[in-house]
Amino acid sequence: MQFLNLVPAPKKDVPISLILMSNRYLSSLLFVLLLFFNAAAISPNLIPNTGSELFGSNSDEDGRNIGPLILSGNNRSLEAPCPGISPLDCSEILQALPVNLDFTQDQGNLAGSGFTMVLEPSAPLTPPSDPAVPGYEPGLISRDATGLTITSTKGIFFSQPTGSPSSNNTNSQVNALGVGLDVPTGKFSVSTTLINPNFQVSTGNSSQQAGIWMGQDEDQYVKLVVVKNGTGNQRKIQLQVENMDNTTTQTAFLEINTGNLPIETGPITFRLEFDPVANSVQGFYRLGEGEELLVTGPEGDSRPVPASYFSGQTYAGIFTSHRNAPASEPITVLFTDFSIEEVAVPDPDLIAIPYRMNVAGFDYTKDGDLFLQENTDFLVETEETTASLGSFGPYLVEGGHMDLYYPRRFGANFGYNFPIANGQYTVRIHMVENFHEGAGLRIFDILMEGELVQDDLDLFALYGKGVLGITQNNVTVTDGELNLQFVASENNALIQAIEVVPLTVSSQKEMLGFTLDGQLDSQTNAPAGTIEVQMPAGSDLSSLAPTFTLSDNATSAPASGSVQNFSNPVTYTVTAEDGSTKEWTVTVTAAPSDFSFIENFDSYGVGNLHEIAPSQWLKEKAADASIPVTNEGLSAGSSHSLDFSLGSHAHDLIPLTNNPATLTPNVPFYFTTYFQVNGFGTGSGDRIRTAIRIDENSSATPWVRLQMAKGGSTGLIARIGLGAPASNNGTQEVPFGETVQFLVKGVWDGASSIAYEWTLAPKLTEGETSWVNAGSQTVSGTPQIGRLFISSVGTNDASIGPVRLSTDYTQVVTEDLISVPLLSGNAIESFTLAEQIEAGSIDSENFSIAVQVPFGTDPGSLIPTFTLSEGATAQPVSGEAQDFTNPVEYTVTAEDGSVQVWTVSVTVASGFTANINFQDKTTIPPTGYLVDYGKQFGHAAVAFEGTDYAYGWKLKSNGTPIDASDEAANNSNGVGRNRIVASYAGASEQQKLEGTLVHFQGDNILNATGGVQSWSGQPRGNELIWEMEIPNGIYEVTIGLGDAGSDLDSR
Repeated sequence: MQFLNLVPAPKKDVPISLILMSNRYLSSLLFVLLLFFNAAAISPNLIPNTGSELFGSNSDEDGRNIGPLILSGNNRSLEAPCPGISPLDCSEILQALPVNLDFTQDQGNLAGSGFTMVLEPSAPLTPPSDPAVPGYEPGLISRDATGLTITSTKGIFFSQPTGSPSSNNTNSQVNALGVGLDVPTGKFSVSTTLINPNFQVSTGNSSQQAGIWMGQDEDQYVKLVVVKNGTGNQRKIQLQVENMDNTTTQTAFLEINTGNLPIETGPITFRLEFDPVANSVQGFYRLGEGEELLVTGPEGDSRPVPASYFSGQTYAGIFTSHRNAPASEPITVLFTDFSIEEVAVPDPDLIAIPYRMNVAGFDYTKDGDLFLQENTDFLVETEETTASLGSFGPYLVEGGHMDLYYPRRFGANFGYNFPIANGQYTVRIHMVENFHEGAGLRIFDILMEGELVQDDLDLFALYGKGVLGITQNNVTVTDGELNLQFVASENNALIQAIEVVPLTVSSQKEMLGFTLDGQLDSQTNAPAGTIEVQMPAGSDLSSLAPTFTLSDNATSAPASGSVQNFSNPVTYTVTAEDGSTKEWTVTVTAAPSDFSFIENFDSYGVGNLHEIAPSQWLKEKAADASIPVTNEGLSAGSSHSLDFSLGSHAHDLIPLTNNPATLTPNVPFYFTTYFQVNGFGTGSGDRIRTAIRIDENSSATPWVRLQMAKGGSTGLIARIGLGAPASNNGTQEVPFGETVQFLVKGVWDGASSIAYEWTLAPKLTEGETSWVNAGSQTVSGTPQIGRLFISSVGTNDASIGPVRLSTDYTQVVTEDLISVPLLSGNAIESFTLAEQIEAGSIDSENFSIAVQVPFGTDPGSLIPTFTLSEGATAQPVSGEAQDFTNPVEYTVTAEDGSVQVWTVSVTVASGFTANINFQDKTTIPPTGYLVDYGKQFGHAAVAFEGTDYAYGWKLKSNGTPIDASDEAANNSNGVGRNRIVASYAGASEQQKLEGTLVHFQGDNILNATGGVQSWSGQPRGNELIWEMEIPNGIYEVTIGLGDAGSDLDSR
């Protein structure tokens, strides 16, 4: 017989005893099976008893191998594939320690990973590609020079689908890769390094995770993972021990959870440290090349592990899952290595790393780190030292920690020799200047392993008095002893604490001291990763070589000193020592080339322009007409103007011609002229204009022309031109005889275009100015404004005032020629309350308003609405509830800022009371009551505050007043009460009913025999209503019913 194949059983084990015997005369083995089972499960135990061994082999009595015996939580085949867990032969699952897998190299076995098995899922969410190994999907695994990449699936090996406890989508983990191992008797570690995954690609807070695991199956394991902890890209570290032999959530899942980590950490290194003696596990993690950290949380820093997890053989490996996220939203995780190693037993004579010492002090914990009492066995005093515990001031150490930084040791030459394992370490020295108050009074060196690492350290100069300073240096120890020495050149060396920790590779990636030759200013925003540098106006930004420094051991691309084109922002990628990166954006701009040519013509006096201002204005041709300067301004803000009525001419602004103005990218420039045209000459092309010439590198010659020309319905147009004479890039009709400020704005984009806008109605504030697009010009190189001229074509009745060219809007626009005066109205024009009796009385002379509301209205919370003068505002505002128990003041502010206070008084109308007794005419009513015995509405009234309020009866059908009393014709004894002629006792039932009560529905009064309207044809035989006039208000109405006297049977 070549192999033994037992069908894998479900998880709940029922013993099967199997006896193997051999007979040399038989060609096959004889099996005697003693079976003890039920229908639920079958699980074998091999005899002789092999305990919990998961892997092994079996031979007959002659030593012939009959194949491997592979046993785990489920039965396994004795040959490849190893059912449920691997496509390999079962004998290949177990790996000897140490296990060290470098995923950047082909490691063989599953997908080149070096792993030999996967955990078997008992409840796969999707059909497996290989039913024999349902937890292995090689299509989701790839390996290259960067490492091993696993694409996650939905589902996980957490909990179970049914039972207690339970959870959805569980016992369904795919690609939990691992190896088999014999559990060591001492401490051992399971480790991996992975690139911090991007959880943002998988939506929701769905327990997406990746990390390491160790266990016997999906229900008995330990894992250490980075797990998504929020809806964005937040994550935390989680250590979890699962034991599904327990039936409550509290006992089945033992966890430790950290707070959220930074999103960008560089690689994450995980390490599970197991202690089979203490039956416990601790988790450790390292971010980038930083210090290894213990996983701690409110639950503590370790978790118990069932002893059975450490018995015999088990599995360990890596995995990733996107748990409950949509199946279409996997995460992709890159692992770079994996290892299983026994923990070396430390030499008791060596200091344990990390090692922290409170110099001259006692045990003290700072930020979770224990600083041990100073061990003077390590102290080396080349010269005698002094230890002190005294306080000092000022003491400016953040967080206090006086028990750590008051104790100190100082001396001229001393040190420490620490027995330590050979290796690389980071050493931090903590120091606080406690005495000196000036630079140069305490200076000392720090040496490590005989090498100078801190030269001429001056605590006061570096940090100040009472401030904590910490130096950090890396050191390599090769002789089993770390030597530190402190040597003073001035006064004494001083230290308060020492830290020796595993070599910490820096994660710092800052750009420091970014400099360009000739720069005017530089601003660095480190959190945002931006640097802004300003160069002088006109600087060529296309070829600059900045210099800068970086965080220790960091590199950058591009490098310092390399030439860059800063016409657009340049991105520098800085890579820290730990491999993490940060992008810095450097923006270099040239300072605005500010220019200003302001010509108001107010300082020359009167005379011909080229004669009284020869250094400012050049008349182009001797034959040209002169321009008289007059002492008549064209606006309130000017006192002189130029008379253009003498004929054609052109005059140039000399200072601009001699010193052209260079444009700056994205910095606006403004060109304006005041024009007043009363009439044109007879020529069809007669016009007046001012213009500037744009000088650039092309063969074209762009212009900006402000022209007042013939055209439009008024006969006069303003026209902007960006090309040749009479060019047209926009027009607007204007009236003759009015002063117009013609303003154009240009902006060069720094490349090949200047965009223009214009207006005839500039406001004092540019943001309030409405601009009209005028198009653009194409330019080459860096453009300049090289010429400005003023000109008249023909003999025109026209003047111009100020001509201004500047990059400063406020120099160009100094007055608003068409401003509308601000409104001064601050009146309340209407005031309304929903409850008011009539419209409020507004007293505009005394700035008061009186409103009356009905009796019973609560004035404590009324909501007025009101209108104001145009442009005015009020406080309180309209529609806001107010307490009018006392007068309320409203402050009304006009558009021009003037203020008026208005007082609003609300009064509640006096109470109106009416007492009406319904009776016959002759009975004397009760005191205070008026009589009603059926008379028509308006017959009687209640007098109140000079007004009569009528009451009485009406027809319901149309509201017409009607007399239903006994005085009405053909109405018998009416409708008044107590109309029984005889005594009440002697009256018939019908008489009692008809004569006792006032009837509203007389049409329903029937005779004694029934069926006939008793009052038919009489006024009282109608359906009536009773009505009373009252002032508006809130009333309580009481209606009394009853018989006259002591008679109570009227129903």
